[in-house]
Amino acid sequence: MFNNYELKPFDKRSKDANELFKDIDAVWKNSGGEGVVAEDMKQKLFHDKQFEKHPLLLTENDKAVGITWPEITTPYYGNITIHVPDDKHVEALIFHLKKKQYFKNKIMELVHIKQTSLYKECCFKHELISNIRQRMYLWLTNIPYFQEEKHPFEFRSLSEADIEWTSKISVDAHKISKDYQFYEEMINVDKRANLEKNVWGGMFGDVVQSGSIAVYYNQAPVGYCLVVNVKCWGHEKVPWIFDICIDPSFHGQGIGRALSSHFINNLMEEKYEIMGLAVTLTNKYALRMYEKFGFEFLDVFYEFMEL
Repeated sequence: MFNNYELKPFDKRSKDANELFKDIDAVWKNSGGEGVVAEDMKQKLFHDKQFEKHPLLLTENDKAVGITWPEITTPYYGNITIHVPDDKHVEALIFHLKKKQYFKNKIMELVHIKQTSLYKECCFKHELISNIRQRMYLWLTNIPYFQEEKHPFEFRSLSEADIEWTSKISVDAHKISKDYQFYEEMINVDKRANLEKNVWGGMFGDVVQSGSIAVYYNQAPVGYCLVVNVKCWGHEKVPWIFDICIDPSFHGQGIGRALSSHFINNLMEEKYEIMGLAVTLTNKYALRMYEKFGFEFLDVFYEFMEL
């Protein structure tokens, strides 16, 4: 199947790649986007050395028909940027990405400028496991402070020294929410702890200390929120909820609501304009809570993996 197709590495001098980047800009402009995006993509692809990237051209009988670059964020997570001008070549690209094991034991987000459902449909066709998520945002400049009601819980500043218990609570909490059921860094405490250590080291951006809060009850930790600054949506610093978890034995006591009110108020105190998050669509409780706080829908994105 698709024997006349290949995935071939390319570098920044590739004429075929540059033509496909031009097409990315054309698609972006036709969809109502402003400016150009291909130059930013190339800058990140060839000059940002933070994460491992694999620039690849899809060729049919040696003719370039698509472009892609898997980015490996951790051994178990990453993203794959895809652009195929002619839809008839899309399945071949997904087939060869799977054949090269880019989805093997890793959750990979699909990233694309072209508005089409074909990419995800081909992933489903080739029996990749899906995780469907939603990005949300909250403007912090035109809302009142949230009322913080009395409760028996104590808030403390979260620190890297807390990883031993935050990683365990995160794994336990995600067992209940049942999102990321096959993602190693969500189901293995040691791997989760290693990921959190990297996050504290600036993997995704600086930790926002005012938004990163531990919750204690009777001197024992029962929950936390970890927030990092990311560059997105035209803003240099957007507080992004990396994780917010409550010990399952304390679910239903309003801790999540109290914690969210507290750290969002802190972010407003620091004059942040907007904040963001991503949530798995099956996590109905979290979705309802975020909606009650005024978070608005931005988009839905798909992640896929192969066991």
